[in-house]
Amino acid sequence: MRHWVRTGIRRFGQNVVIRSSEGDEQNVRAFLQPVLQSGEALVGEFSSAGWIDQRRWRYIGQAPLETDDLILWQGFAFRVKSCREVHFQNAACYWQASLEREKEDRV
Repeated sequence: MRHWVRTGIRRFGQNVVIRSSEGDEQNVRAFLQPVLQSGEALVGEFSSAGWIDQRRWRYIGQAPLETDDLILWQGFAFRVKSCREVHFQNAACYWQASLEREKEDRV
């Protein structure tokens, strides 16, 4: 399973930078995607409920994360709010995290 995840991330993931709270940076590939509420269409569009929130995102990758790390991608910064390692059949498979988009002046 870990091999499949690694292959998928390498082939289809995005290039991102992980900046630790100490300032160290690591270039990796990972999946980033917005977290949509039930009934929402696409991020950045106007729906019947109003403008769709662009602040909450999800990270899936193999690089370990810690709370308060930053994920940098295409000029945006996302703060790691929570993260955990996901296991499959008693082996570490990947990391997932809940991210919140940083305000422009905090990057």
